[in-house]
Amino acid sequence: MKNNPIVRQRGSIPLVMVLVLALAVAIIGVTSYVNTSVRFEAQAEAEVRASRAAETALEIDMANMKQMTDSIRPAVPGIAEITNVCNLSKVPSDLFPSSAGYHFTRNIAVPVEDGLPVAAFASNGSSNATKTYHYVCEATVTYTPVNSPPVSVTMQRAFVHHVVPLFQYAIFFGGQSLPTVTGNGDLELNPGQNFTVGGRVHSNRNLYYGSNATLTFQGAVTSVASVAQNNSSPNDTAAHAGNWGNAATVFANGTPRIMPYQVAYIPFPCSTVGGVTNQTGPQEFVMMPVSGVADPNSKDREYSIAGLKILVNTGTSWVYLPDGTTRLYPRAISSTAGATDANPCAGTGHTIASTDSCGFAILTKDGTLVPWLKQSSATGTYNDLYQLLANTISPTQPGFDSNFPWLPNSIASIAWLGGASGRPILRFSRQTQDASGYDKVHDFRQVYSSGGRWMTCVSLDVSKLARAVDTPLTTDASTVTGVTLPSGDIAKIDLTVPNSTDYGLAAGKTLWNGVVSIHDIASTTETAANTKGVMLVDGQTLPTTVESTVAPGGGLTVVTDGSLYIIGDYNTGGMGTAVPTNNSGTSPTVTATPAYTVRPAAVMADAVNVLSGLWSPAYNMIAANSPSTRPAISTTYNTAILSGNVPSVSTVAYSGGVENFPRLLEDWGNGKVLTFYGSMVCLFASQYATSPWQGGYYGVPSRNWFFEPSFNDPNRLPPGTPNSITLTNGEWVRGIFDSNGDLMPN
Repeated sequence: MKNNPIVRQRGSIPLVMVLVLALAVAIIGVTSYVNTSVRFEAQAEAEVRASRAAETALEIDMANMKQMTDSIRPAVPGIAEITNVCNLSKVPSDLFPSSAGYHFTRNIAVPVEDGLPVAAFASNGSSNATKTYHYVCEATVTYTPVNSPPVSVTMQRAFVHHVVPLFQYAIFFGGQSLPTVTGNGDLELNPGQNFTVGGRVHSNRNLYYGSNATLTFQGAVTSVASVAQNNSSPNDTAAHAGNWGNAATVFANGTPRIMPYQVAYIPFPCSTVGGVTNQTGPQEFVMMPVSGVADPNSKDREYSIAGLKILVNTGTSWVYLPDGTTRLYPRAISSTAGATDANPCAGTGHTIASTDSCGFAILTKDGTLVPWLKQSSATGTYNDLYQLLANTISPTQPGFDSNFPWLPNSIASIAWLGGASGRPILRFSRQTQDASGYDKVHDFRQVYSSGGRWMTCVSLDVSKLARAVDTPLTTDASTVTGVTLPSGDIAKIDLTVPNSTDYGLAAGKTLWNGVVSIHDIASTTETAANTKGVMLVDGQTLPTTVESTVAPGGGLTVVTDGSLYIIGDYNTGGMGTAVPTNNSGTSPTVTATPAYTVRPAAVMADAVNVLSGLWSPAYNMIAANSPSTRPAISTTYNTAILSGNVPSVSTVAYSGGVENFPRLLEDWGNGKVLTFYGSMVCLFASQYATSPWQGGYYGVPSRNWFFEPSFNDPNRLPPGTPNSITLTNGEWVRGIFDSNGDLMPN
């Protein structure tokens, strides 16, 4: 039988058509898939490009925020400041131009408090221990690919601004490494008696602690490098190295207790080290800058912060003041005991211009010289501020009682700075005068082997200063008035210089903010740098006047670049047995008289020495190695201390440790109690008081030391408290939107 080819041919046509149709469908499917894939890839690429542009914008915001925060510190930026550096004019349109498809539509930053945007922070931060401020920056970028719809990306990033006041640590060692000082910054604590540390402890380098007695820490203990218990520093290889004990240290700092742990380095002010003028390291914090030279530390150094700057000349030749044109002449010395110089610069052999100063000069916060003589007077009358600080103040005036009778009312060399009827707020002697010890301290620690070093000091009567600052200024005889001067004028130290033509360019400028910076600028060939010092006497009462930006709680901070000596009870409202902590430790936490409220206080210097209420000039005449004839009495000090130390150096000496950070010159043995409430901050190696710690010139006290808990309140910190300020990145948040503004899956 034959096959029918026609029938077979007709049957294959539908099959071919089906195949062609299937192929067409496949081609259409592939094409759609390819188109869809291309579109997705284009959108993904657009997302990546837009995200990259937004990220870059936020990184620039971060850099601008850091620079701005640094420029306005210690102020905290609000929305006005951050809007100025985070806006559409700051976006990286040069890197991501509109011609390439980029369009920045948003670049903002806002402060955030309690999870909500605010114009300014209402509080001082999220906690007492660390003031933390939160910000959120947001950038929106739209990228339009070729032949594809635009994609918008909004990214947010949190920024955190940390402000850590260093006086909120019980002990803080900065750890600034100097090439010439091995081990500088190590924190060493090796008390011989039972010792309790309240508050936080931190070392930016190594921490060594131990004792044969009980050592107790009541706060967190941290360091950046190693922590070693019952073990000395490798730099402490002298005889002291074997005395680190084996007693167990008690950590009574919570449940469960927190053992010492390592943390990141904590930055601190004036740590710029350039090896050139004004950039020698953190010691710049207490130093007066050299004029006419770039000063990257100007915002941090206390000299710049201080409202009242006092420059003295204890030499015998005139020196220039910081402006480079005005002269500061030495004061004359009378030849007759008790005589008062009509012209305190008489006998200098110079004609004193009305713009020059004699003996000392007063500068305002911005460095403007307060004229020595009244600029509107042809008679050469001294301006009231100079009379107030340096002339005779009668002890009969309210608040000017003398608690230190050994400061004489009549001595030849102090005719200008105190006459026969009283003594002044400010007093000092020429370097060659007063060998008997008035206005001097024989510092037995310095060059101990040679009998000690005589220090030429500026004496500041703190209680009288407080009276001059706090008294209301009125001429109404029926009320409390300002201080009556010998000239009959009524004066006080106010927040600003009197707005009078008598004060020239200084009129109306900031004068008082709780920080007083005192510097002896005599030529070092006449008064050596390592012999310059400041004595704080009669320091029972401190000022209460509030200055909102630097001294919100009132109080006083005294700064000098030389050695500082606190003589007697400080910030206690009284002295001797009137202060409960001085009564054999029966009230170890009551550090002031009942009617007195302890004020925020700090002292900052190259070295800080604490002398008891029994110290007198007669002690200066006793041999360095005879401390038993320089007995101390129990004395209380309510103040923070910022200073340098002499680090442990191999084969030379132990640093003395935190237990000897406040330096001593008397015999505190036989149960004498040294009560200290405050904070101890060491940022540098001492530059002038460089003799190492050793025994022989003092007796060990019973140390009743505490962290001052009121420092945890930002409004109760000492004026000019140094801060560690950092700005850190927070988390990223990203939102991706399509051309309709709808959030796309990410």
